Amino acid sequence: MRTDFDAMGSWGDQLGRGDADEHDDDEAVIQRYRSVFISDLHLGTPGCQAGALLDFLKAHPSEYLYLVGDIVDGWQLRRNWYWPQAHNDVVQKLLRRGRKGCQVCMCPAITMSLHAALSGTSLAALKC
Repeated sequence: MRTDFDAMGSWGDQLGRGDADEHDDDEAVIQRYRSVFISDLHLGTPGCQAGALLDFLKAHPSEYLYLVGDIVDGWQLRRNWYWPQAHNDVVQKLLRRGRKGCQVCMCPAITMSLHAALSGTSLAALKC
């Protein structure tokens, strides 16, 4: 999974820049994207690639960030609690993006919506 993010970073670095010779080597050019879609993070599981996700988010600033699907794997957390610091870092990065003007929209998976309905939890605070 890490190599997939690395491959996307090098591809994304060239997207929209034109010729690489147009910029000095010393000049840092940051590509800002209109929208970034991220799905099925599964925070709360050992398979979540939190470090790679943080690297991706740092390298790809955007006006809109869409979080689609199972962002937090509540079903897995109920069976076995797993929440390392890296998962906290991801949540903090997402919240910071929202505070700094990025429109963060969460479109939860049907299982998350069903779970919230059954437990009486309201998802009204989430943009979708």
